[in-house]
Amino acid sequence: MSKVFLSHSSCDKEFVRPIAELFGKDRCIFDEVTFEGGMKNIDEIFRNMDNTDIFVYFISDYSLNSDWVKIELNNAQEKLYSSSHRLKQIFPIIIDPKIMYSDKRIADFIKAGFNGYNLRHINHYKLAYEKIISQMINLQMSIDSKFAEKKNLFYGRDAEIKKFKERYDDSSRNPMKCLVVSGIEGIGRRSFVREVLKSAKIIKSYYFPATISLSRNESIEDLIIKISNLGFGKYSLQDIISISSLNSKVELLSELLLEVQRYNEHIVIYDDKCLINLDRSVKLWFEEALKKIKNEIVISIASNIKLDSMKYRTNDDFFFIDLSGLEKSECAGLLRTYAELEGVNFERDDIKFIQGSLTGYPPQIMYCVDLVKEYDIMYLKNNPHKIVDYSSDKASAILNAVIEEEKEDISYGFLSFLSEYDTVPSSVIYEIFKINPLYEEIFRRFIVLTIVRCIGASNEYIKVNSVIQDYILRNKYSLPKDILNYLKEKIKEFNQNIDNPKYTDFIDFTELSYYIKENMKNDEYVPNKFLYSTLFLRSIVELYNDMKIDKVITIIKGLKNNGTFEMYDPITQSQIQYYYCLALARKDSNEFNEQVGFFRRSKFNKDSKAYINYNFLKGFNYRLSGQLEFAENSFRNVISKNRNHSRAKRELATVYILLEQYDLAFDLSKHNYKKDLANIYQMQAYFECLVRKNNLSLQEKKELDKILSTVNNLYSERQLDIFYQMNALYKAFIENRQNEAIQLLKEGLTKFDTSTYLLKELFDIYRECGNLTGMKNTLESLASAIKDGRSGFENIYVFREAIYEAYSGKSKADIEINLNRRKSLSHSIKTRILSKVDDVISKRSL
Repeated sequence: MSKVFLSHSSCDKEFVRPIAELFGKDRCIFDEVTFEGGMKNIDEIFRNMDNTDIFVYFISDYSLNSDWVKIELNNAQEKLYSSSHRLKQIFPIIIDPKIMYSDKRIADFIKAGFNGYNLRHINHYKLAYEKIISQMINLQMSIDSKFAEKKNLFYGRDAEIKKFKERYDDSSRNPMKCLVVSGIEGIGRRSFVREVLKSAKIIKSYYFPATISLSRNESIEDLIIKISNLGFGKYSLQDIISISSLNSKVELLSELLLEVQRYNEHIVIYDDKCLINLDRSVKLWFEEALKKIKNEIVISIASNIKLDSMKYRTNDDFFFIDLSGLEKSECAGLLRTYAELEGVNFERDDIKFIQGSLTGYPPQIMYCVDLVKEYDIMYLKNNPHKIVDYSSDKASAILNAVIEEEKEDISYGFLSFLSEYDTVPSSVIYEIFKINPLYEEIFRRFIVLTIVRCIGASNEYIKVNSVIQDYILRNKYSLPKDILNYLKEKIKEFNQNIDNPKYTDFIDFTELSYYIKENMKNDEYVPNKFLYSTLFLRSIVELYNDMKIDKVITIIKGLKNNGTFEMYDPITQSQIQYYYCLALARKDSNEFNEQVGFFRRSKFNKDSKAYINYNFLKGFNYRLSGQLEFAENSFRNVISKNRNHSRAKRELATVYILLEQYDLAFDLSKHNYKKDLANIYQMQAYFECLVRKNNLSLQEKKELDKILSTVNNLYSERQLDIFYQMNALYKAFIENRQNEAIQLLKEGLTKFDTSTYLLKELFDIYRECGNLTGMKNTLESLASAIKDGRSGFENIYVFREAIYEAYSGKSKADIEINLNRRKSLSHSIKTRILSKVDDVISKRSL
C-alpha cells in the first residue's frame, strides 16, 4: 500500500486535515501539532519520511516561510535520489491563491517541473486529494504491472473507439464538449469513456474521472451542487435555493464547467433521465451551459437512452455512441483476459463451453470467472443456468444468482437500504458495517458483481445499479430492523440540530437531502433554507408510490398556497402538477378537472408532452371512475403521439381486461411484459390474458410457466394477492384442478379480504364449476370490496352480477332493466354484457 507524507505549515491545517481524514492514518503521515513549536524533532520527521512513497508539498505563503517545511523538502529531495530509500516522488501543490509560479521562494527543482507535473493552483481539498490519488495509482502501476492491468482492464470496442478518434481529430468541425455513451446498465459505459479518453491522449493511464449520478427527479440545482462538491466550487444548498432565475443557474453551471476545464479534469455523469429525456433530447439548460464554455471535452454522460441522432448530428458540442453487447470474439477475449488477471486457467474447451452461454454483457463474463475462482470449472459446467440467469435485463434472476440463500433476508434488506437512500456516503456505509459485519461482506460481493458501484471525486459515494434499484423499490423490500433503528437515531439527531449551522454545514449533501426528504414525508419541521424543488419532487414521488395520497395533496397545496410552486421552472412545475393530478384522480376529487387544465394553458399547449400528460391523466381519471370507453379513447390519444408510451399501453391493457376483452389486451400486455420482464404488474396482465387464451402455443405455454415460476420464487414467502391469483388461475384453467384453485383463493382472502383480483377469480371458477351458492357469496363480498369509491372496478361487479342472475333463472329482459338503472354504463358495455347473458341462457336451456 502506497503511503504519502503531507508536508505543510500548521497554518494550513484546515486545508490539509480533511485530506488526511480521507486517506486515513494507515496511508498518510500527518500531524496537526505544529513543528514550529518544537514539539517534534527532526529525527522523528525523517523516520516518518522513510516510510512514505510520495512527499506531498503544500505550497502557501506560510509553508514557503516555514523553516520546518524547508527542512522536510530538502530531506525529501536527498532521499529521492537515493536508491536506499523508499521515497519515489515529490508532488507539489499550490494551495494559496496569492502564490505565483514565479515566486522566488519556490525551489528551482520544483519550478522546473517534477515527473512531468506542472505547478497549478488547487483551491479545494477534494481536488487536491484526487490529484494525490492519481499520483499514487501512477506510482503503483509503475511498480506492479498486474495492478496496472487490473486498473486498465478493457477489451474490444475497436470500431467504437475508432469512430470517436475520427471525430475528435476532425479539424473541419469544432471540438466536442460532451461525450454521450448510451447503453444498458453494466454494459461498460464508464470503462468505454475512460478508454477512448486514454486512446486519444486526453487523459493519462492512471487518471480516473470523477463520477456523479443524476436521477429523473433531479435538475440543474442538483448538478450544480454535485459538481461543486467535487471541489470545483463552494456553493451550498442555501446558495442555490436563493437563486430563482434559471438563466442565473445556467450561468453558474457554465462557470463550474469552466473551472473543471481550467484544472484539465473530466467528469462522468450516470444519467437516469435527468439530462437526457425519454424523447431522446438533451435538457435545454444543459445545452445552454455547454455553449458558454471552452471548445474542449469536459464531461461524459452515461445514459440508458440513445440520443436523437437526427437532432444532434450537426451540434458539435455533442458526440454520441451507443454500446450494445460485446461481439462473440470480444466476449472470449474479455473472458480470457480477466481469467488470467484473476489467476484462473481455462482450457480451450472451457472457454468454448462458457462462450455459448454468454450474451455480451461484461458483468456476466466476470461473474463466470468469479464462480470458477470460488468453486471450480466443473461447478460451472454442472450449473450452466447460473451463467444464463446473469443477464442485463433480469434483475430478479441476477439477484437470485448472486445472493447466497442463507443470507437472502439480510442481503435484500441491505439492498433496500441502499436503494431507498439512493446515493449513500461511504461514511454512512462504514457505520452500517459496524452494526453487523455481514453487511460489509455482502457489500464487497455486490461491488465485484456490479450490483453497486462507487461514484464521486474519490469514490466516496455508493450507488445501486439502476436496474436493481428500480426492482428493489418496486417490490418494496423491508429495511432490516437494525438499519431502521440506526436511521431513526440519525434523523432524531438531525432534528435536534436542524437549526445549528455548525452541524448542518458539516453533513454531506446527500445525507442532508435524505434527512430533509424523510422529514417532509413525515410532516416534520424543515427550515425554508433547505427546501428546493428536487427535494419536494422526490418526496412527492415516494409518497405517491407508497400510496400516501393525502400527504401528496397536502404538500403540493402548500407549495401552491405559499407561492413556491410559481418560482419553479416550467419542467419542475409540470412534474409536480402531474403527480398532483394523479393524486386527485385517486381521491376522486372535484378539483381534478380544474387542475388538469394546467397542461392546456397557453404556455404549455404547444408542447406535445403537455398534450400527452393531459390525455394520460384524463384517461387515468376516467379509468378510476369507471368510464372505461372514455379512458380507452384518452389512452389511444397518448399512443397516437408517442407509440412507445409504456404507461399508456399498460393502462389501456388494464382497461381491456376490466372490459373482459382479453383478446384486445393480449398484444398490449405482451408488449409491456417483454419491455419490463421484472415488473410484477406487467407479468400479471400478460398472465391473465395467456391463461384465458384458447389453444396456447408451445412458446406461450413456456412464457406462462416462466411467469408463474418467477412469481413463486419471488413471493412464495412474502406473498401478495397476485401470488394467490396467478397460482389459482393456473390450477383452474391450465391443470383443471378447480377445487384446489378455490381453496387457494380462500386462503388468499384470509390475508387480503378485499382483493378484487381474488374475488373476481373466485367467482369465475365457481362459475366454471356451476356452483351457484359460491357465486352468490362471492358476489356479495365483491360488492362490499368495490363500494368505497372504487368505481373503476364496478364493471367487474356488474358483469358478474348479470351472469349470476342469468344462471339463477332471471330473464334477459329483467337483467336488462337492472342494467339500465346503472347510468354510468355505456350502451356498448351493456350490449357486451347482454351478449354474455345470452350465452348463459342458451347453455341453461340445453
